[in-house]
Amino acid sequence: MTNAKIITNEKQKGFTLFVALLVASAVILGSYAVSNALFFQLKQSSTNRESLKAQIVADNGVECAMYYDKQLAFSPLDYPDPESLREPTNSIQCAYGADITGILNSDFNEFKVEYGNDSESPCAVVTVEKNDGETIIKSRGYNKCDPEAFRRVERAIIVNY
Repeated sequence: MTNAKIITNEKQKGFTLFVALLVASAVILGSYAVSNALFFQLKQSSTNRESLKAQIVADNGVECAMYYDKQLAFSPLDYPDPESLREPTNSIQCAYGADITGILNSDFNEFKVEYGNDSESPCAVVTVEKNDGETIIKSRGYNKCDPEAFRRVERAIIVNY
């Protein structure tokens, strides 16, 4: 038996390690890109959901104000006293489950629609202005009533007629 000597090329040492590191880097980079895209999509869907809440609440506020405007509730002759809205006979009641509070006077009518008892619940602030036969309803819907809430979204609807 003869002792066979294996001759290797010195330039090929570490090539396998280089390929393994290259493949591992590509996998890590791909995983990062996919997770980053997923995180962005989750954040975007959450923002869209909160925006929709604010839009729906603003729309409910407009509908409520238009209904009561047609019932002549926002006439200066009907409510000369700003405190009269808080009386049960003159209160605004719309939007099932909503608490509605407000202030009325001869030039400016405003009420707030709240859908819950905590600051994380959605709400709308609705303003009704009457000028020379023109009615302007401004409804600002919020996904959270607390002005300092994190990621608070506001959507407004203005109706003129």
